[in-house]
Amino acid sequence: MRRFAYPEVNRPHPKAWQGCHAVMLSALCVLILGACGGQGKGEVDSDSDSDDAGADGDATHQGDVGLGDVAPLDGNDASHGVTGAGEKKAGVSLRRLDRLAYNNIIRDLLGMDSKPADAFPPDPGALGFDNLSDHLSISPLLMEHFVRAAITLGEEALAEETSTPFEHVVEVETLEAPPESLAIPGVGVGVYSLYPLQAPVQVPEAATYTFEVVAYKELLYWTGQAPPQLALLVDDETIGTFAVVADIETPETISVDVDLTAGLHRFAVRVMNPQYQIVEDLNFEGVVVVVDRFRVASPDVQITHTTPREEILICSPESSTPAACAETILRAFVRKAWRRPPSDLEIARLVEFVTGAVEPVDGFEAGIKTALTASLLSPHFLFLVEDHPEGEAPSTLALTDHQVAARLAHFLWSSMPDDALSDAADQGEVHTAVQIEAQARRMLADPKSVSLFDNLADQWMLARTIDTIQPNPVVFPSFDNDLRTAMADEVRLFLRSFGDLEGNRSIFDLLRSTDLFVRDPLAEHYGLDPVGDDFVHLETNDVARGGILRQAGVLAATSHPFRTSYTRRGVWILEKLLCEPIGGVPVVPGGVLEEPPDGTTGLNDTATLIQHISDPLCMSCHIATDPLGLGLEAYDAIGEQREVDPNFFDELEAIFDPDLLLRTPEAVIERIADDPAFLHCVVQKIYSYALGRLPLASDDVVVDGLVEQLAAVDYSFRELLVLIATSPPFRERLSVADDSEEERQEGETP
Repeated sequence: MRRFAYPEVNRPHPKAWQGCHAVMLSALCVLILGACGGQGKGEVDSDSDSDDAGADGDATHQGDVGLGDVAPLDGNDASHGVTGAGEKKAGVSLRRLDRLAYNNIIRDLLGMDSKPADAFPPDPGALGFDNLSDHLSISPLLMEHFVRAAITLGEEALAEETSTPFEHVVEVETLEAPPESLAIPGVGVGVYSLYPLQAPVQVPEAATYTFEVVAYKELLYWTGQAPPQLALLVDDETIGTFAVVADIETPETISVDVDLTAGLHRFAVRVMNPQYQIVEDLNFEGVVVVVDRFRVASPDVQITHTTPREEILICSPESSTPAACAETILRAFVRKAWRRPPSDLEIARLVEFVTGAVEPVDGFEAGIKTALTASLLSPHFLFLVEDHPEGEAPSTLALTDHQVAARLAHFLWSSMPDDALSDAADQGEVHTAVQIEAQARRMLADPKSVSLFDNLADQWMLARTIDTIQPNPVVFPSFDNDLRTAMADEVRLFLRSFGDLEGNRSIFDLLRSTDLFVRDPLAEHYGLDPVGDDFVHLETNDVARGGILRQAGVLAATSHPFRTSYTRRGVWILEKLLCEPIGGVPVVPGGVLEEPPDGTTGLNDTATLIQHISDPLCMSCHIATDPLGLGLEAYDAIGEQREVDPNFFDELEAIFDPDLLLRTPEAVIERIADDPAFLHCVVQKIYSYALGRLPLASDDVVVDGLVEQLAAVDYSFRELLVLIATSPPFRERLSVADDSEEERQEGETP
């Protein structure tokens, strides 16, 4: 497939972004908290000369972090480093909450399942995860979302119980853009091909719903021949098709009504008359439909909104004084929101919103509402702040009990500590390996640990990607929304089984297991007897399934829409299961090799294989990736089993070393399982996820030690989680010497 470049979107220079971040955070600090720097030890650095500073810089600084302290966003504080004769200082990391953690913390803090972070821009990924602090920067757009969410949450938290008509709005820029689309920052997504832009929406009951889309036509250098026809789809069925004639000045709202049952439905749009072309210099010319947002609503469905009002307003100003009552309310709330006990000074600043700013004019509750909003905009809510303990030397590496508790909850629950964990931290009982192990085992037995396994499934094992795959309907007419959903859920249920207290599954079960989680659409796809509408766990079966590499969703997510790709499958195995980066596609004179035409299966395409292996620029990667992917050719582009002509592999022996050629999925599985890099990679992935940062060279010895300990616990996946939680790096902040090491970044799949 020839690659082409989209027109460049004008964006500020990286240093301009950095300045915006600093200015916005400084303004919020002054506006909300009175003054930056707490006791004057922190400041915002918006004038760094570092060439690599910017949005992706790690937010770190040295020194006390007061209520309003904001770290230099370029991560190049001059005070970082080694002082004197090799004396080390402790680094301080401000690790921003990712979207999942933000939603879960709001759920556990306020008892509200509103999921405000769903409207935030997507978190950038690294190593296949989107919770790594190195990449969790704050853009001006994200800061706007933080402010909007905090204001809304403050209002909703103190609101009386109400009922309103069902409405769900999806800002399209928060969705994963499909292939052949154009992300337009701050607006939405431009679509111009048959690939759908889609969003899952849960509707509460059977009713008639209105699906609205705000869109306009954008011409990019080429007028096209006719207005683009935009189809609105629900669960892959076209409900209506409309000509989009409005421009950016007057976007139009397109809507259809559809009868739906209660549950999850997939709302989507696609352009039915694509008008684009690739010109000789590899630039794009075409007609793009820019989609701003989706809205799903029904006036006939009433939603009752319960609020934590009574849990927050635990006293009345009439029972004592407004100041004393405000302090009681805010100390209890902030204690949970910031994942640690607040200081008297911090509470005093928040109480000022009640007694000195708002309460005399607008009333006590208005002041509490403003103080709650301010606390949700504090760095101590938006970040995991791991400064050194008060009264101890800056060189102290050990985290406090509350910092370990926050880290543990972030790792195992993507949330905040519960009362049991917080109480243990208050008692100083969350710092030794034995104490942490006891808490980790308790937390893994809690239903909230599902977030950990679902997050691993969604990102590492592609469940989130499976949710959006769109195989070619002409080539694969049997594929539908129900099958896609079942495929993604199979991956999630499979990963959840590794947290089962009774099963105690081995890491090798990721590859070698033969048990299945299926319901009827997937059972039929696998050639099994019907099992019903709900998922069942089949511990035995007579099909060649089981393990992550034989699951239909993973096989489909690593294929093209119309055929398999042994290269894509091989790259995914190398990067995600063996941690061997491949990097990008090399620049080849005349462009990269053409793909087989649409509608072909990819089988017996020995001519392309020969080109890959004979070209020196391609050979170095394809000699490693293609044998792994070829062994999975027994499954087509939607993961359905098929026969492979034995002569196909006989011909390939002329290309590949016969000892490297893998003819069956089972051969691929055993090759990976027998490779020491597999265990090391699994440990490295979970270790990086747990610590929330990219691996450093100094982590090698830790990861090696964890791998060595696995044999003593029968390679248990759950025990690996406990081993990581009790490891010294999990209980310590980085030293500056470690913090300055070059990070090891994994190559991205081309």
